[in-house]
Amino acid sequence: RTAAGSPFAANRIVERRRTSSLRHGRSSSPVSQFTVKAEEELNQYKRLLQVIGPAVSIFGSARIKPYDKRYKFTMNLARALSDQGYSIVTGGGPGIMEAANKGVPAGRLSVGLAIQLPLEEKPNEAVNELLMFKYFFARKMAFINFSEAFIAVHGGFGTLDEFFEIVALKDRRLVTDLPVVLVSKKFYSGLFHLMRNIERYGFSRRPMKDLFDLKDSSIPEEVRFLGPPQEERRAYKNGNDIAGAMAQFSKGIKR
Repeated sequence: RTAAGSPFAANRIVERRRTSSLRHGRSSSPVSQFTVKAEEELNQYKRLLQVIGPAVSIFGSARIKPYDKRYKFTMNLARALSDQGYSIVTGGGPGIMEAANKGVPAGRLSVGLAIQLPLEEKPNEAVNELLMFKYFFARKMAFINFSEAFIAVHGGFGTLDEFFEIVALKDRRLVTDLPVVLVSKKFYSGLFHLMRNIERYGFSRRPMKDLFDLKDSSIPEEVRFLGPPQEERRAYKNGNDIAGAMAQFSKGIKR
């Protein structure tokens, strides 16, 4: 017999509910609902992927105010990159994200990938192409599939989450060697030393110099470093494959 509180008992309960749902011609299991929603989110960015062209993602804190010099720096950086031919992609929120979207000149693409969270503020009004996400993994897939370069300005845990996602994929050679830039040697010095220790102790597959660059707040330097747009340099274009896999998985659950 299986104890009532064991994982095996829980699995049996889920399976009984799934069987009952299928008998009544519907699939209302949490797994099925998740796959349907995830497939929708992957498909929405897949459509935009066809038209976005070369793009740069800019990450940073939502708590930086418009009077802050880092806000103005980010606006100018986004404008310079846009003039270079890049679309700008952000998390669609306030602070650094708003600054980046606001820096894009009229008539050019300014994308926001917003996340639905209870305490998050509404998307900023400078975005002219907004995608809403419930799941972080689908949102990260959009960032990675859209962009051929990533720039992290000053930020907190959300910024670091996005940074480490990309660096971990680069370390495992699961994406191309696209540029990843941390802006501000002073702000990110502690993180830089941590990353060097990770390398020194053998906890990474590749040297840190191959994974990211640490630069100071110099817009001409950033733009020169990225160079002209090269769409083939984009991280990877497997969004179609992932959306297709989700669709097949969802169909399997509904059978």
